Amino acid sequence: MKKKSLLAAIFAIAALNGCTIARIYSTSGNEVTLTDSPSHTGEPFKIEHRIMFDYTGAVDVQEVLRERYGSGQKFENVSIKLKMKPEDFLINLVTINIAQSKTFEISGDKIR
Repeated sequence: MKKKSLLAAIFAIAALNGCTIARIYSTSGNEVTLTDSPSHTGEPFKIEHRIMFDYTGAVDVQEVLRERYGSGQKFENVSIKLKMKPEDFLINLVTINIAQSKTFEISGDKIR
């Protein structure tokens, strides 16, 4: 009986993690363009950013870029992917999904 309860809890947490909606917002500081244009002068970047205990499900893209590169930069071809990594699943499993751990992958080109 305990095994069935444990399996049911694991599947419930997995189902809750699969229904994540991410909102993306930005504040001032950097110029971020979400286009798909060819960039000949850009330096490609990829940043993984994990959020936990943030019940809004929002990630501030410009804040993450400002932490890495400082303010006053220009970014093009920026894309954001929501990933559920094994670490996120385990964190959510241990905390009974209270942590609501999510990993965002932000990639694009930093213009020189």
